[in-house]
Amino acid sequence: MTPVKVTEKIEPGAGYVGPHYHVGSWHGHSKIDALRKAQELGHDAPGFRVWSHGLAGFRPQKTFWQLCLDQARIIRDHHSHIRLWYSGGMDSHAALIAFLETGVDVDEIAVYRRFPGAVDEYVNIEIDVFPFRSVLSKTLQQYHSQARVVYYDILPDHYAWYMEDVEHRWLRHKTLRPCTTNPLQAIECYPHLQQDDYVNVGGAAMPVLNGNKFYWLDNRFNLNFMTPRMIHFFCDQRNPDLAFAYAYGLHDLAQHGVQGLDVKAALGFPTPENCLDKKWGFPRINGAVSHQHDWQFDRKELLLVNNCALSLQGQATLEKFKAHCDLLQHQHPEWFNLGQVQCDYVGSVSEQHTLLDI
Repeated sequence: MTPVKVTEKIEPGAGYVGPHYHVGSWHGHSKIDALRKAQELGHDAPGFRVWSHGLAGFRPQKTFWQLCLDQARIIRDHHSHIRLWYSGGMDSHAALIAFLETGVDVDEIAVYRRFPGAVDEYVNIEIDVFPFRSVLSKTLQQYHSQARVVYYDILPDHYAWYMEDVEHRWLRHKTLRPCTTNPLQAIECYPHLQQDDYVNVGGAAMPVLNGNKFYWLDNRFNLNFMTPRMIHFFCDQRNPDLAFAYAYGLHDLAQHGVQGLDVKAALGFPTPENCLDKKWGFPRINGAVSHQHDWQFDRKELLLVNNCALSLQGQATLEKFKAHCDLLQHQHPEWFNLGQVQCDYVGSVSEQHTLLDI
């Protein structure tokens, strides 16, 4: 099936407005579009907004996890059909457990797999090799969930179609990492998902602390802003206490030297027990990006790039992607960290929010 591009942003309604870029009176959901618009209008950089304005908040009386349970109820109370995009990582697993513990359930658990060069049983190691399926099945049985689990495969032909126009089809709504995807690509490859009334729920978006303030960076959302009816579980302005509890928790844990994935466990994120709570994908294995002038891959990305090499079609996908990235770097080095496209975009900073108890 040929993908169908999503050309118009559809919000989930019920008072939720998703993250977006703005330049003057213009606003949009594509990083490249925003960068080009800023250049056109003479701005140094586009703005980025997650909530409508900056807020100030005291330390919430409820715990982070209690507020996660509240968030699950809010989504179910306002939206009839819920599709949770599930990777098995700590964010999406926490969202799933929050829905299940409250008893409101989800209607669909959506999982995408990526095959840029060839369909095999290894490239999606986190799903097909790790105990992803058995752990998910056990979890759903434990909570008597009626959710259906659907796998959406992004196939070599899909990748080849995107690479016919790398910037407009592929890069407008994703990061610069080769072969990686977000829910938008799955929804474009399976266009019937564009027509239903399901809200699409995802995790990610850890806040960033700056003294007694916090904000979000666009790349922490994987630039996933165009997905129709998308709700980012941990930064819903309808439940601001959840984001404030997240930020206060990060501040408190930093004072005790807690870092990395240990932060999420300390905050109360449930452990998936499927190996994805381990740092199997990071850090990048070729050394510090700042000391390199070539692409850096973590282990997950290495599997995807290796999969490209398994077919001529996959090799062409990777070559077209890299050629366009090289062109962007030549034309706009200021868009990228260290002026290098392989170091990804310079992050866009959201509005700031104040922690009044710090």
